[in-house]
Amino acid sequence: MLSAVRRAAVLACAFSAFLAFPTTQVSAQASNGVALLANVNPGTGYNDCWGYRSPSGIELAIMGDQNGTWFIEATIPTQPVVRAFIPGPGSIWRDMKTYGHYAYLVTEGGGGMQIVDLSNPQAPVLVRTWGASIWGNAHNINIDVPSGICYVCGTNVGVVVIDLRQNPSNPTLLRTWNDAYVHDLHVQNGYAHLACINAGEYWIVDVSALPTMTVLSRVRTPGAFTHHTGVTADDRIAVTTDESGGGHLAIWDIADKRNPVKLSEYNANPVAIIHNAFIVGNFVHCAYYTEGYRLVDITDPSRPFEAGFYDTYPGVSGGYNGQWGCYPYQPSGAIYCSDRSTGLYILRPDPVSVTHTALGDTQDEDQVRPLSVRASSAAGLSPLAATLRWRIVGGAWQAVAMSAGAQTGEFLASLPALPAPVEVEYGFAFQFANSSSLWPADGAPAFRYRVGVVRSLFLERFESGWNGWTHGASFGRDDWEIGAPAGRGGDPASAHSPTNCVGTDLGLSGRDGLYSANSTSFLQSPVIQIGTRRDLQLRFRRWLSVEDASRDQARLLINGLPAFFNTTQGSIQDSSWREVAIPLNFILGGSPTATIRFELATDGSGNRGGWNLDDIEIFFLSDCMPPVVYGQGVAGSGGATPTLAQVGDPVLGNAGFGLSATQLRGAAPTALLLSFAPGNLSALGITLLVDPSIFFSLPTIAQGAAGQAGVGTAQWSTPVPPDGLLDGGTLYAQIVSVDDGGPQGVTSSAGLRVRVCADGQR
Repeated sequence: MLSAVRRAAVLACAFSAFLAFPTTQVSAQASNGVALLANVNPGTGYNDCWGYRSPSGIELAIMGDQNGTWFIEATIPTQPVVRAFIPGPGSIWRDMKTYGHYAYLVTEGGGGMQIVDLSNPQAPVLVRTWGASIWGNAHNINIDVPSGICYVCGTNVGVVVIDLRQNPSNPTLLRTWNDAYVHDLHVQNGYAHLACINAGEYWIVDVSALPTMTVLSRVRTPGAFTHHTGVTADDRIAVTTDESGGGHLAIWDIADKRNPVKLSEYNANPVAIIHNAFIVGNFVHCAYYTEGYRLVDITDPSRPFEAGFYDTYPGVSGGYNGQWGCYPYQPSGAIYCSDRSTGLYILRPDPVSVTHTALGDTQDEDQVRPLSVRASSAAGLSPLAATLRWRIVGGAWQAVAMSAGAQTGEFLASLPALPAPVEVEYGFAFQFANSSSLWPADGAPAFRYRVGVVRSLFLERFESGWNGWTHGASFGRDDWEIGAPAGRGGDPASAHSPTNCVGTDLGLSGRDGLYSANSTSFLQSPVIQIGTRRDLQLRFRRWLSVEDASRDQARLLINGLPAFFNTTQGSIQDSSWREVAIPLNFILGGSPTATIRFELATDGSGNRGGWNLDDIEIFFLSDCMPPVVYGQGVAGSGGATPTLAQVGDPVLGNAGFGLSATQLRGAAPTALLLSFAPGNLSALGITLLVDPSIFFSLPTIAQGAAGQAGVGTAQWSTPVPPDGLLDGGTLYAQIVSVDDGGPQGVTSSAGLRVRVCADGQR
């Protein structure tokens, strides 16, 4: 009997693994969520680009090359037309901006600033070259359009500040400024945001009272080679780029202009070099050299992710080939990008609108999980095809082609049945005529569900007090509180569930919700008995708001070992309750107990909301699934149909496991039929639901008043041996009982499928 179970278990595991894990993978794409509208390659050795829109609605792309500047009409972005070429001093560096109906062009090749009249955008004309007597060479130019002030930077005399308001074709010098070498800058609302590349610093300068320029702050950027800056329209978030191998896009909180705080970083490729970055709404448009155009979502600036890309350069990553500049400000939504080798690319971000109901956790291992998704592009187009992407967490992505559904843009597919315990994540890939798109995008959370039973060894919701948790401060103030949070200082307005949580200053008793300065405090659990399992996880909900680790440190320790800590890569600013799951195997090292400790160490400035914690749980995902009823029973006397149930979990080594029957006729001869395979054989008016070729019969006499319908019961003890080869084996059971009320004097139960497991809660 045991050898048959072993064979059945091994064969079943091998066969299910063969069926459940196809090896097809999603192929790499040259774009994601961005459509190519046109490519124009009129010259050679291209550099930066910009754009212009006339009052009559004509749209121009302006692109430099090593010999001059191209003016390309893109009113119909799929049909660009070259309108003019303005020769200029030879240089691989050229930059341009617009004000009114003029374009202003500067270069490292010298010769001052070319001023081009765009009043007839289909026939641009060079008006004059201005400023050659003021500077010899210039690297870049920025114009604060609302104020009419132009800033030429990277010159041999520093930043040249020019007034365009009175006579845009013959401007006025306001001043020069050379406190630092400024490689590039962005100016708006009275603040100049300087990229001081040689110093490796981002400077904020008050220019609201020109010619006075007052330095408010200067901070070192992550790569210490600060090339470019960009700022949101509300002056609260800035981005910087470091033009070095592996240089990052850094996102900064600049609400306090005297104290910029780094929130996060984004990097498209560890070896690639980022160049320029411009912010429109909640998106950063990046020119990323060999990685092409990258669209980064900063809706939550502490957690940026890539929303789309188009790679203009087919070569290897790294170095200064590929895309130089981008211009994302045309009302039409067209994006102009300049590739050093292949010229102007006109792109259109095409983010996908998706409707999908996420799959929830399941305890049904046999469930093939159908799902549907509806999608359309920003242009209202439906995908031509869709692919379901899924994987077991930690494994490789698999791909399943989806079929078209009945509704426009709808696609259908199914996820395979998977044996517990397992956690699955999935998402979708859509193919449009000129683009493709992943959803959720890479870097954004994928959908997840679990197959199995969550067995909790410890759960604390803080609804009945501290329950053995302790808190205090080794230095400064102990801010830890328990209760319903008040929503102050960036903290949540309510607990995750149901009413209370713990945190550093919950805003109770009129406090501000902010953690105290110059303090080191802790929250520590009691000693938790967890046994010696090897597959435990710690799961909790957090709402954390803290500066980067160069200022404040937020830590989680388990048995004194670090399991989480913030880094110097940026601040953390959660805007919702986040689930955090941490595998405990490596940290616990076989220890039968666990102690959880949260810490917060703060400096003297920039205080925030700190830790907020709820629903702290240690659990494992069990493969002990509920028994499955299958088939149909046959009623006997009084219409009663025998019912079969399991007693306890079929866990390896469980001597108390058994099966029980009810709804029998009292004192009726009854048999429990057991097999390692299901059956479907009709005999004696019933259907035999276990395989008759390999079943075992355990007879008994039902308890209960003799002959009385539905009162009879029976129970069988079927202990499970502690044999690891049985784990995952399946047992099929059915009750057959003598009953004159049955079709041929026999009645039966439905079948019951029982799975032997190793992970029960005992």
